[in-house]
This record gives sequence, structure tokens and C-alpha cells, in this order.
Amino acid sequence: MPDAVTVYRRALASRPDASVVICSVGALSNLEDLLRSAPDDISPLPGAELIRQKVRQTVIMGGGFPRTANPETNIKLDPAAAVTVVNEWPGPVLWQGYEVGYALITGTELLATPTTNPVRRAFELRPHHGRPALEVGKPSHDQAAVLAAVRGPQPDLWTAVEKGRVVIDSDGHTHWNTDWAKRHRYLKIQGHPAALTATIGELMSRPPKLEAAKRGDARPPLPSPPPSRSPSASRTPRTPHRNPARLPTSSSSSRTIRDTANSPATATPCSRRQTWIGSTPRASDSPTSMPPRCARPPAGNS
Repeated sequence: MPDAVTVYRRALASRPDASVVICSVGALSNLEDLLRSAPDDISPLPGAELIRQKVRQTVIMGGGFPRTANPETNIKLDPAAAVTVVNEWPGPVLWQGYEVGYALITGTELLATPTTNPVRRAFELRPHHGRPALEVGKPSHDQAAVLAAVRGPQPDLWTAVEKGRVVIDSDGHTHWNTDWAKRHRYLKIQGHPAALTATIGELMSRPPKLEAAKRGDARPPLPSPPPSRSPSASRTPRTPHRNPARLPTSSSSSRTIRDTANSPATATPCSRRQTWIGSTPRASDSPTSMPPRCARPPAGNS
């Protein structure tokens, strides 16, 4: 099986310029590796130039905005990679923080679907607050990020905050800084979460196209993604190999880089998540992105 960087480079090299949308819903380790990748027989371009030429938009589910009280799971799994990506990624990045998915509770809609539905089965197996997520629902972090990646930040569902930049320190804390503008935006829910929740729930509960056609389902099939877009590559866990003295820093961070391999906020290699397009279980259930003066939400990060 090829590693994630090979999959990324092949996918990007095969697509037209400025046509690819990457959606990351896990740790940013593989995006850093892609950024650092060298020319090869797949493409004569180094990683940064390949991204700049082929990627139109990158959507990242990670952090929390306008700031986190504690490191969010996807960032704390590899803070050094997150610092690299936030500082050096050569293209526009649309960030979706923890607080978005936490407000979107979906899953009970699947009770009306056949018991053979694989999405329903996933929610049956996934516990949330001690009960199956099929019965009580669960936050929709990754589904919301994929929706934003495929359809863009639709103004009736989202507000995209601009004219600033995301800052990540070596411990994995994130915040939105308005000292100067980069090609960063972050998403806020437009209005009440109910509309966005209903959209995600309805999409999750739709039958597959073929099954719907056989049954004569009156609902229209899911729209196909634009042909110019490419799915994100799956992620491959890897062992930390960075020299802490060479780690990039965020210019406005008040913390200094330290050996993240020995940090309590850094996951061990075996707990590094993989990145997929779509919804995946989370490695940690610690709510981490509420503003410092807000009460911490109940345990359960996904």
C-alpha cells in the first residue's frame, strides 16, 4: 500500500491546475509531509510548488475559534506539524473549529433508515455519553467540514470570518489574530444551528443512489462533486522524527517551542489519527476549544 504522501502527490499531479480541494479531518502530519516532499518520478515539483499549482482550497477541521482553552484533538496529535502547516501552507485555508461540530448533533435521523444502512450501523456502535449515538446523536465535526469542502461556505448556513490569520503555538493552542491578514478564514454557523444540523442529518440518511433508484425513492440523489475536485488522501501514522530546535514557530505565539515528543499534550505515535474524507471516530473525547471563560462542555469530543 502506498504511503499518504505518494497518494497525495499522484492525486495532485493528475489533476488540472487550481482544481483540487483537500479536506483534512485529522492530525496535520501528512499535510506537513506533503509540504516537505521532494520532486520525484510522479512530479518534478517539490511539495510546496505542487500544492500551489494544483490546490484551489484546503479545508481543515481543527483548533477552535476565536481561541481554544485547551488544545483541540487534531492539533494536539501533532502540534509541530500544525505549526508548519499554519505558517507555510501555500494557498487559502478554510478552518473549522471544534465549536462548530459540537453544536451540530446528528445521528437520530438514521433510526428511520434500514438496519442494513452502514452509516446507521456506525452510529449504533459508536457510544456517546454512555449510549449508542444512534439513540442520542453525537457532534458532527467531520461531516460539517466535508460539507463545507464540497459545497463551499454557503451564506445561508455559514459565516466565513476573514481579514486575519490562525496562530498555533507549540502546545497546540489556536487563536485568531487580526494583526495582519493571511489567506485564512474560519467558519461560524450562520444563525441557529438547526438548519445546518438538518442538512447534515438529511444527507447522512439518504439511501445510496442505486438503492434509491430501485425503490423509486422520490428524493433526488446526492449531487456529484465537481469533476475538478479530488478526494483527500488517507493518512498513515508515522513516528516523530523532528529536531525540536528546528521546529517552526508561530510569530505571535507567547510560548516557545519545546520537545513535543515529551509533551503531555502530544500523542504517542500509536494514537496518531488517520485522515479521511468523511466522518471518522476521534482519538480523544476531551472538549478542548471552548473560549477560556466559558464553562467546559460535557465530555465527548465527537
